[in-house]
Amino acid sequence: MMVDKLVAYLLIFLFYAIFLLLSGLSYAARTRKTKRFFGYRTPLSLESESQWMYANLLAAKLSLWLAHIFIALSFVLLYFMGNSMNIGTFVLLLSFIQLILFLFLIFSIERKLKQRKSENKQ
Repeated sequence: MMVDKLVAYLLIFLFYAIFLLLSGLSYAARTRKTKRFFGYRTPLSLESESQWMYANLLAAKLSLWLAHIFIALSFVLLYFMGNSMNIGTFVLLLSFIQLILFLFLIFSIERKLKQRKSENKQ
């Protein structure tokens, strides 16, 4: 079965909503003390309160940008390949795009936290 356009649009917006939820949670977490259940939680971000706030602000901003990149890539994928692939393949490709963007988010924030930590030592 080929990708039904309505189902494809719903899937794209579902994945987009995940990015927006991540952005909102990170933005909310940046102003509070370290949270147990949400926020950007890695050993580097938990080292201090300032690292926690910085990491979550960065995660909020970057995930918002990545959400827009994701939706653009999804519509490009749907436009060029929507008629020639089934719904399972479409969902798999959307998941792969989101995984790549999440990995980019994590590596970017960790790199910034390491830079910030080394600058604070000097």
